[in-house]
Amino acid sequence: MTLIASDTFTRANSTTSLGNADTGQPWSIAPLSPGGALWGIDSGKAYVPAPSMASFNDYSGVPKNIAVVGAGIDTHDVSADITLSATSPSVGVVAKYVDENNFVMAMIYNTTSYGIQPVVRYLGGFTFPALATPTVTKGATYTLRVEVTATDINVYRDGTPGPTTTLTAPHHVMSAAPAAAGLYLGSGTLGSGPYTNDPGDSRFDNFTFNATPVPGGFRHVGLSRGARSVT
Repeated sequence: MTLIASDTFTRANSTTSLGNADTGQPWSIAPLSPGGALWGIDSGKAYVPAPSMASFNDYSGVPKNIAVVGAGIDTHDVSADITLSATSPSVGVVAKYVDENNFVMAMIYNTTSYGIQPVVRYLGGFTFPALATPTVTKGATYTLRVEVTATDINVYRDGTPGPTTTLTAPHHVMSAAPAAAGLYLGSGTLGSGPYTNDPGDSRFDNFTFNATPVPGGFRHVGLSRGARSVT
């Protein structure tokens, strides 16, 4: 695999920007549509100072609290250390980000009832293919990793394999064109949970984004709107 981007966020505090990754690329917020929350840095960790309530936790809205970096083709392998706050409904790492309507994500839900799950967003719709329910401890730090191949999504927590999903048409958000990777913070409401917002307590660190070209490439979704730089 080829390292595309990595970041330890060891730079000056900010409430409005993640700046540039350790590998030099600028972080961007996504999507282009209004409402995307600003990301910042606090004591060497990434966070969202004022999360947007227009998250995707109603499973219909456009996800707002996403930051992306880099551009790698075909197979993506993305990981980060994530400290889950007591009030955030979900956190995650993002792969194969073409635009706000097409990407893959691995999520940790802030409840033992939900656990860990891959998510596919394709042409604006959501698919939740698999679910694992290990114990989730509020305030704990987990290493969350998602690997997206031409046929599968593999999710790992602290190196332990979690849900694996075989992708079938039309859920091929993987693109032959370069796609970004990044971080996700949930806000808003989640089911019957008391999660009305995240006050910015969740933290992200040690982000790594690797990619490997696949001979012949993946299916191209033909969509690319990019993201908005906040540097």
